[in-house]
Amino acid sequence: MNNKTTAMICSLLLVFTVLAGCSGTTKNAASGGAEGKPYEGTTLTVASYGGVFDEAVKKYVITKFEEETGAKVVLDPSYNYTKLAADNKNPSVDLIVLDDARVIQGGEAGLLIKLDSSKISNWSNVYPEMIDANQYGIAWCVGSYGIAYNKDKIQTPPTSWNDLWNPEYKGKVAINDLASANGSVQAFVGIAKMNGGDEKNMAPAFEKYKELAPNLLTIANSTPQMTDLLTREDIWIAPWWDGRALNLASTKSNIGFVRPQEGAYATIVETAIPVNAKNQELSYKFINMLLEEDAQLGFAKDMFYGPTNKNVKLPDDLAKQVVYGEEGIKSLKNVDWKYVATVRSEWINEWNQSIVPAMK
Repeated sequence: MNNKTTAMICSLLLVFTVLAGCSGTTKNAASGGAEGKPYEGTTLTVASYGGVFDEAVKKYVITKFEEETGAKVVLDPSYNYTKLAADNKNPSVDLIVLDDARVIQGGEAGLLIKLDSSKISNWSNVYPEMIDANQYGIAWCVGSYGIAYNKDKIQTPPTSWNDLWNPEYKGKVAINDLASANGSVQAFVGIAKMNGGDEKNMAPAFEKYKELAPNLLTIANSTPQMTDLLTREDIWIAPWWDGRALNLASTKSNIGFVRPQEGAYATIVETAIPVNAKNQELSYKFINMLLEEDAQLGFAKDMFYGPTNKNVKLPDDLAKQVVYGEEGIKSLKNVDWKYVATVRSEWINEWNQSIVPAMK
């Protein structure tokens, strides 16, 4: 091989090397750069619950998620089911946090997609009861609706829903409003069942609640209002969520929580993807990260809501407080949310006409 041929071969090799390098650079740029972050520059908008929920999600999910994907996560606690319905299948969010009742309603209304289990690797790790029957949502934490009380004022812990009617608590009871809280609906149905009724016969509950008037201080319309009532000791006892009560108890030692002997009702917090959401692939990644064991453990520690991933191991003291394990989940009671959705407005009208006036 002469010098001219050798020089030509070397020149060709140099060209191929440069082209290969350029090709590699182009590929990296298309996939988000050298660090392999394909979602760099993408924003995932999540309709959230606000407060302690958002704090926990930021701490245990968002920081890690943004680092791994390159995407930015924006939480929007102002966006709720009402806005989702009003958007008419043109959502301004990619993911939405909803309770189980709203997931059922949203699925029926065609507002939510059926989740693809193959895109969520933690799907098989979740208790079956924590997945919507039609796969419109999957739960990432679970709690119960029972009774919060002041341990200084009520030294013998309540054991039953009937304790709300104890004449010793005259003027010291609050309840959640039927229109604003699913827990209030659950307790209302529970009282109906204890007195011979059910979802399709609520007359016993309406009569029983009228008898609660002497004990009732107020009807609370929000979590902050109930928190204030308990903190100021304006009330001594109220139906409330375990996570909210236990969170308050972590800073105010005289707050207790019990699950009534008749059974506490399930508080199921799910995530769902709206129809026509723009970043569905990224949404699936976020859902999967909500279900990871370390995140679920963090939620239980910070929010006092139990894990839905059956592989999560909680410390003994925490396991005794929150809804935990298959036995804990199976112990929870549920209402027929699909039926309730068809009559809830009627219940609220009657509530406002007969119960609210009687309690003033």
